[in-house]
Amino acid sequence: FSQRYLDPAQAYNANDLSREYNQSANFEVISPVIIKKIANVEGLLSDAKITIDLSSHFSADDANALTFEVVLNSNNSVALASIDNKNLDINFVAPGQTRIILKATSFGLSVADTFYVGVHPDINGDYVVSDFENLSLDPNSYWNGSDGSGGFVSGAAKFHNSNSGFTWDGWAYSNMADNTTASWSNQYSASAGAGVDTLQSKGKNYGVGYISSDWNTFKPIPLVLNFQKKAAQEVKGLFVTNSTYAALSMEKGDDFAKKFGGADGNDPDWYKISVWGLKNGSETDTIDYYLADYRFSDNSKDYVINTWQWLELSSLGSVDSLMFSVSSSDVGMFGINTPLYFNVDNIYMAPDIAPVVNNPIADVSVNENAPNFTIDLTNVFADADNDEIVKTVGSNSNKALVTTSIQGNILTLAFTANQTGTSDIVIRGQSGLLSVTDTFTVTVTPNTGIKETGNSPFILFPNPSDGRFRITVATNKSLIISVIDLSGHVVYVNPNYKTGELIDISSVTSGNYVVRLQQDQETKSQIILKQ
Repeated sequence: FSQRYLDPAQAYNANDLSREYNQSANFEVISPVIIKKIANVEGLLSDAKITIDLSSHFSADDANALTFEVVLNSNNSVALASIDNKNLDINFVAPGQTRIILKATSFGLSVADTFYVGVHPDINGDYVVSDFENLSLDPNSYWNGSDGSGGFVSGAAKFHNSNSGFTWDGWAYSNMADNTTASWSNQYSASAGAGVDTLQSKGKNYGVGYISSDWNTFKPIPLVLNFQKKAAQEVKGLFVTNSTYAALSMEKGDDFAKKFGGADGNDPDWYKISVWGLKNGSETDTIDYYLADYRFSDNSKDYVINTWQWLELSSLGSVDSLMFSVSSSDVGMFGINTPLYFNVDNIYMAPDIAPVVNNPIADVSVNENAPNFTIDLTNVFADADNDEIVKTVGSNSNKALVTTSIQGNILTLAFTANQTGTSDIVIRGQSGLLSVTDTFTVTVTPNTGIKETGNSPFILFPNPSDGRFRITVATNKSLIISVIDLSGHVVYVNPNYKTGELIDISSVTSGNYVVRLQQDQETKSQIILKQ
């Protein structure tokens, strides 16, 4: 190692940890130095062992004299750390975070480096993931709602934002990588330094949550996260970490907030995020997660979260929205002193299931100048999620022949006077972002063959009825009479009907039914209301 002879009159500075004066040998020993801090390590539980070459992180006058020691592993139930010559081996054990302090020693002098290991669970299954990567950002930048749009969408989630031009609250998104600069000026950075997908080289974006306080009570106002579809759905979970602003404030203190643990490290401080769901206006149970915890009797166990950590939310069940709030042990006259920030990424939601056609709509055949025809759409579509299905007319190939309208679950067909022909009508059932269609054909035939009776091809009476009624037709021939519900099921048929005979469908449920009269190759229909 280097020997630097000193002037015997030179004073020894006890505060200079980088050198030691050896009086017997008259040389200066230089302490090992950190040439590159060890970056935080994050990975999946299933990942293989991670090996770090320590010679690229530490230097000494005599590199061969360097020895290494793991002096702290704050939570060895999360990861194991061991030294193999000049290498540090890290084996993942369980999801969570642990703090590692590694000491490098050369000729009795040492230097230490601290870093964090974050272990992520392996998440299997079919999910819709809000990963913020669909949102465009320049490198090392953020969006905080300054464009006045009021929010953004990623995956199946809707994030709300309020920006007055001077202040903002709600949700932002960022790819800021500065996790060392303290203060409010660095409010958009995550303490993990990038998005959770960075290790998989998928992206760097992540979400920023800022919770404002009520100016009267100084209590935090919960932050809401809505879904693209209106119906309730299950949220598997999400990744969460501290903002750099909050993390450094807790670790070091600032002009407004205390240093967690206090001067002697024994203050039982904490900072936590709380998440709960809403379903039909009712709150679910709450999931709490400590973003910092200094309540341990062994201070080496105290921690501030600086890696992405998984927050399991499946126990909340199906919910309409998620609510977020934070709380802290550091509270002053004007509420919480700890910066009310946190970061989220990769929100996993159960996939939406498309509706299906449960009861196809039967083709409709009417005579020219027929009255309006109604179809009950209630049971046409079904949804495995039990979501609300919105019915709309997707298309109508012959609007000159028939016009359509939907009120609630009732589709009404209105026929243009003195027009005949066909039209293919498509009805769409929409559930969330997914939809399915059903197509049926409307046929309007000319009034020939069967003579008109008054203004109708035939007369039903009474109409409405209790289900017992008669038909009058200007013919003595036998007719085929069918009564069909609006789902297309035949509830009555008489192949040899004579005009004036009683028809009895009193046993069927109330509602509109199609009465279809057929003679030779000609068919006419009317609607009867069974009360």
